Amino acid sequence: MNDQSLEKIQLLTDLRFGYFNSDYYNFLANEHKKISNFGLNDYLAISSDKKLRQLEADNSLFPNDCQLQPPNLLPEVEEVLSLIFERSVILVPDQVQVYSEIFKAFSHKTDAFIFNQYAQTKIQIAADVLRKDGRDVFCLPYNRFDILEEQLIKLKSTHKHVWYLTSSIYSTTGNVIHIDLLKDLLMRYDHLRVLIDDSHGLSWTGKNGQGFAWKLLSDFPNVIFTASLCKGFGAAGRVLIPNYQKMRDTISREILRCGSVGLLNTYTLNVIRIAAMIHLSPEIYVRQIELQNRIAYFNAQAEKLQIPLESHSNTPIGFVHAGKPGLCQELSSNMQCKGFYLSPITYPTLPINSSGLRVAISLYHSKATIKKMLLALKTEYEKSLKKRGLKLSDNLISSEI
Repeated sequence: MNDQSLEKIQLLTDLRFGYFNSDYYNFLANEHKKISNFGLNDYLAISSDKKLRQLEADNSLFPNDCQLQPPNLLPEVEEVLSLIFERSVILVPDQVQVYSEIFKAFSHKTDAFIFNQYAQTKIQIAADVLRKDGRDVFCLPYNRFDILEEQLIKLKSTHKHVWYLTSSIYSTTGNVIHIDLLKDLLMRYDHLRVLIDDSHGLSWTGKNGQGFAWKLLSDFPNVIFTASLCKGFGAAGRVLIPNYQKMRDTISREILRCGSVGLLNTYTLNVIRIAAMIHLSPEIYVRQIELQNRIAYFNAQAEKLQIPLESHSNTPIGFVHAGKPGLCQELSSNMQCKGFYLSPITYPTLPINSSGLRVAISLYHSKATIKKMLLALKTEYEKSLKKRGLKLSDNLISSEI
């Protein structure tokens, strides 16, 4: 082992990362064997950090009645979060009602709303509420910015603003939004408003873990950035960052926090604060590098084994095509028998013949575990295809599967 490797190990030891000596949350309970969990969205394993586990052991933060936030705690936590994003942050519970309140506060009655077909579920629910209220709401195919531009031109004369509601990273396949095309539309159409959810991009990439979308869109005044803290922080909150002062002033904190949205409790706020301090330390970059190494290894091994991934994108979400739901469910079940849980994604989340297995790569998984999982997947895949008279190289999206 060279000096550089020893230095790196010493750095990791000094930072006392929880995930290097703990399989906390890494395995699913089973009567016969441990099942390695590839279904977690805790990509940087922050939920199992020692500091958070010590907090969890503090019984004073688990009162019988839900203890609401002390008057000064929420502003303190928001201030720490603001250091991460270098912009004022509003912290709210991660509830569907948050989006409804956002649109109520920011939109005009003549605004139109367009969401992409793979937008986060809470966005789609809020869009449905808007439709029932008589607003014009449209759904577009994912990443079809040519169609979005057509709608922007068509709706300009009849609608004050056109809102585009989207996720930055599709949670099922790991596909990423074409931000460059979105930026181009923002520069050319003043009536375009964008709400972008970066829940699956937060923490594992970007300065201070700012995420996938923030750096690229933070300078556009007509953008509202939001992200759940469940994945990157292991907490139940959601950050909301309007990009210009008028938007920030328009938000009624009383409505968002004291109305239908509710409050964050003391324990959640303390979890967010501890996780935020990790983001503001050198530790976040070591975690990011470690995860990127695992992602690259997963992609390379999957390609070597000819496992049909949706893409080899640099995200912690892999998607293995499996075609019809029957094959997908069979693969998921067989992989559990082999000691690995891969989330089956089938109709109606995806078209009937486009099912697949979602693979979430995280710091809970060593390269050895990833390789063992992929070898088992290749074996089980070939067995299931052989039963159907098919080969791994066949078109797995065809109706024949």
